[in-house]
Amino acid sequence: MSNKFDNVEELLTSSLENLEKLYKVIKEVIENYPYQKDIDMSFGSEDSGTKTTIRELYDDFCKTLDEARKRLEKPNLSIAMIGITSSGKSTIVNSLIGRKIAPMESGEASAGTLTLKHSNESELVIEETKNAKWEIGRKTGLNDDQLYDQIRNKIMLPFHEHRKKEEIEAPRVSVSVPLLPVCDLNLLELPLGVDVEFIDLPVYNRLQIRTILN
Repeated sequence: MSNKFDNVEELLTSSLENLEKLYKVIKEVIENYPYQKDIDMSFGSEDSGTKTTIRELYDDFCKTLDEARKRLEKPNLSIAMIGITSSGKSTIVNSLIGRKIAPMESGEASAGTLTLKHSNESELVIEETKNAKWEIGRKTGLNDDQLYDQIRNKIMLPFHEHRKKEEIEAPRVSVSVPLLPVCDLNLLELPLGVDVEFIDLPVYNRLQIRTILN
């Protein structure tokens, strides 16, 4: 196995340690600030809606730091495929994961966001979206054919049909199944503990692609 990722674990550990050091310094500054009453005093512009307090900023910092800590403790490599519909994104995604899950057709088949994660058990999660015309919720134990049918016929096609008639938010679908690049670590040569997910992001014109990339 190549050693090109040998220092990833070291970098992640170092980043986590530096975050903890930053948190301790900020916490110490807040707790030992000589004018504690000023911490809860508002500052900023009321007209622009930016009035806040040092306490609120500190709470926001702690929340952001906690999210960063969780991401570093359980790192995840996200591989996203972006392109206009019917450009072959889903075919590539299916080839990469070693399964036929993402809908593939000559016309518009994909819609919204399809995220594929690794898991030993099969799970389909359809998030609640505005004016959804399809079933929302979670299903388990589906095989590849059943997952493909659910995503294509019960979610994606109804979306394309209804979006012609009314404003409707694109579906957000997440599928958890065993993924080939995770089952065979030699394919990506990632260190143990790094998760992998594939995201199919269809767009409807090149302007949308440019907007996403910018």
